Amino acid sequence: TLICSILGTKPAGAFLRWVLRTRVETIHKTPEENIFFLNHPYTLDVYEDAMTKVVKSQDLQIGNQVRAAYMLATNNNLKTRIIDFAYSIFLFTFVVIGVIVMFTKLTT
Repeated sequence: TLICSILGTKPAGAFLRWVLRTRVETIHKTPEENIFFLNHPYTLDVYEDAMTKVVKSQDLQIGNQVRAAYMLATNNNLKTRIIDFAYSIFLFTFVVIGVIVMFTKLTT
């Protein structure tokens, strides 16, 4: 339960990088399409050029926001399932120990 709880509250890290690499960057490959979650070590010039394109284009702004929201929602979905699993394990263990304690008190 403790391990699942820690995993559920841990910052995204590797999972967000995996989602970005496998689901987002396979379709949207240019820096200006993924400026909100830059994963590559671009130079400052490349970053500034990409950000200038984003600022001038509403389509790029909305696209970046939608991709960022998708990545965060995917991460939140995973974290919610991990925490739910941790609570289920805790509740099950609590009930089992409670039943064992009650059973031992009744038999002694």
